[in-house]
Amino acid sequence: MQGRHKNKDIIQGSLLAFNNLEILIFGNGFQAKIFPQIVTCLLLALFASGLIHQVRITHCFTFSLVALYYINKISSILYQSTTLVPVLPKSSDKGRKGN
Repeated sequence: MQGRHKNKDIIQGSLLAFNNLEILIFGNGFQAKIFPQIVTCLLLALFASGLIHQVRITHCFTFSLVALYYINKISSILYQSTTLVPVLPKSSDKGRKGN
């Protein structure tokens, strides 16, 4: 059971290190993208778990996807700002004709 959580820690740690390196190089506005960053870290974690046992690859994949889902959910709550766009009422000009 501990190995499954260690594999999840591998992907979280590699994502953190990879993203920090990109922020250091490209600046604070840079965000993680699905390809190449997340896919690369997922393949790294799958490779590391495959070195131990083949069945661990499937465990690592499922636990990593669950971890990525919750990382995305927490990140969207903390860092995405919602802006309200005012909706202007439509004027009905059916009775008027433009001259």
